[in-house]
Amino acid sequence: MKGTSVSESTLHRVERGLTSLPSVQDLKSLLKRYGVSDESDVAFLLDVHKNSLNRAGGRCTALLCRPGST
Repeated sequence: MKGTSVSESTLHRVERGLTSLPSVQDLKSLLKRYGVSDESDVAFLLDVHKNSLNRAGGRCTALLCRPGST
């Protein structure tokens, strides 16, 4: 996507739950692009992102792990 390091194909896979964003910086860039500026919203979403990568030993592939996913 223009203005970020995330390609449109990667974003499409993230939106479909097929992969996660590779880095916190990618999420920050997308939030800025989407106009998400409320500090508590940004902090919450960054926390969810970090926890989703650690959840189930990092085996979840989506930004938000689905219940029962590994």
